[in-house]
Amino acid sequence: MKIILSRKGVDSGNCKASNLVLFNNLGQSEIIMIPIPNDDDKIAYKDIIFSRNYERDLYTKGYLKSFNIDLSSHCHLDPNLANYYEDLKFLGSVGQVGSSQTHLENQRIKVGDIFIFFGRFEFQKISTDSVETIMKDKHVMFGYLQIGEIIYPNKLTKQERDFYEKKYPWITTQPHWNFEKYKDIENNCIYVARDKCSFDENIKGYGVFEFNENLILTKKGKSISQWKLPRPLRRLNISYHDKSNRKWTYFQSAVRGQEFVIEEKKKVEKWAVNLIKNYVNKGDI
Repeated sequence: MKIILSRKGVDSGNCKASNLVLFNNLGQSEIIMIPIPNDDDKIAYKDIIFSRNYERDLYTKGYLKSFNIDLSSHCHLDPNLANYYEDLKFLGSVGQVGSSQTHLENQRIKVGDIFIFFGRFEFQKISTDSVETIMKDKHVMFGYLQIGEIIYPNKLTKQERDFYEKKYPWITTQPHWNFEKYKDIENNCIYVARDKCSFDENIKGYGVFEFNENLILTKKGKSISQWKLPRPLRRLNISYHDKSNRKWTYFQSAVRGQEFVIEEKKKVEKWAVNLIKNYVNKGDI
């Protein structure tokens, strides 16, 4: 089993806003991943349910407007890890294309491998009459997906596309299913999640984590891309990195690149499995 650290959600390269970890006065929190803007996609920010909590959903949309993001503008809802639509049930998925997908192919990513998603986050404490920014610009692991099926939409016949649309009714909302947008890109790919994790049939094959400080990659007191690498990952090969990234007191993660594939070792598999078991959102099991 291979583990992929996958950078997703709004980031400095595509948006001034950050993903959010929202706290209430009781210290309860929720991780909210915000998809990147993309005019070529079909889903608008206003159509997304960011949180099952109405106040947090409303707050997130107001947060986006504070960055002059029109809620009617479209976004790239990927990865798909939560039930964003009240009337549509779906399995989780994540798409990849171009050089990032070529990298995953070269790394021989297969069914059963696991994506651990991370992104840039801001921490805020919100109440009915105030907002307090607790921390900004931290890389945080926010969710996971165990691959159950790998689909190349542009290599399918019409009959095969019809088959998948019947098998996965939600797939028409997956941005990488958009034939017109990706029609000239053969390696456009969708990774569909397992229904349940192979290592625990009581855990869904994809989801967003419940926040815990152990999910923060950025080392305390350092800039966002300077990590305190989890112990089982140290001294192992991580794609897009080499020995020069291992500094004396921190790990300098690559500023560029979306998919960082970790050397295949049992201890890395155990780390990822324990991460999911410990921090899976209990409401999503």
